[in-house]
Amino acid sequence: MTPMAKVDKHSDTWQAVSDFVASERQDAIELLIADRESEQQRGRIAQLDALLRLATPSKDAPLVTDTYQ
Repeated sequence: MTPMAKVDKHSDTWQAVSDFVASERQDAIELLIADRESEQQRGRIAQLDALLRLATPSKDAPLVTDTYQ
């Protein structure tokens, strides 16, 4: 997997994306519970969860330290 660009999880833009994802995810859960296109809803939920993880730092991300010489 290639590293993603940093996402500022405190920005207004990310808040709008996060709100949209929460709404879409809730819709998908309701359709899943209603047993409407269950496999599609599971995939939709998985993609929305992946989108939200973009703002979560990777455990494998290298540590960045300042070097003072």
